[in-house]
Amino acid sequence: MAKGLAIASLQILSVLLLASLGQSKTLFTNLTMYLHEFQSGDAQSIFPVAGLPNVTWGFGQFGTVFVDDNIFTQGVSIESALVGRSQAIPVVASLDGNNTALAATILFTNGKYKGSTVEFKGIALRSVDANEFAIIGGTKQFRYATGYIIFELVSAVGGYIISRVDLYIRQDIPDDYPGQDGIEIFSLQNFSIHTFHLYYLIDRAYANPTERLRILLRLGGGIKQESG
Repeated sequence: MAKGLAIASLQILSVLLLASLGQSKTLFTNLTMYLHEFQSGDAQSIFPVAGLPNVTWGFGQFGTVFVDDNIFTQGVSIESALVGRSQAIPVVASLDGNNTALAATILFTNGKYKGSTVEFKGIALRSVDANEFAIIGGTKQFRYATGYIIFELVSAVGGYIISRVDLYIRQDIPDDYPGQDGIEIFSLQNFSIHTFHLYYLIDRAYANPTERLRILLRLGGGIKQESG
């Protein structure tokens, strides 16, 4: 009975420690900003650069490739604070000219995320007012980024497009990521040595197997809490 409880207690502590080793730090960020796109005029921010031969390149012509450099602002007015830029390659990807494939980078140029980027891609449907894109990565403060972005049309007047943009960003940062401060990094070799050493000391200090099990469970719970 005593031997069985001792083995069980060691297994429980080992499972708790291994679980803590595999944990990651998850961050969630929700941002809202407004995109301004000028399709013509002196402030034009999107241009066709390639396409099929013998056709007029345009927003409704299959195969037309664009490059854009649009701005993001904090509020709906273009006079509000600048947040960053959307630098993208849209391609008219459906034969009927209604769908555009988009690969884009959001570059934050002001505020707490200055210098960081978020990468996203997907299909924009001209038949709807709101489109969703997948976040596929990021840099600096948005490393390990996943999630999604929703673009919702606010207004479209004379080739001037305003869209509300909501970003839902998730970052699963592993415990062994060297850029994290204050997160303890465990060595698997040290984990094995210290686990059995710890059990040996408890085994010598507590003759009652039930008491040993209670102590090990308390230690295991503490380790799991501190490393999460």
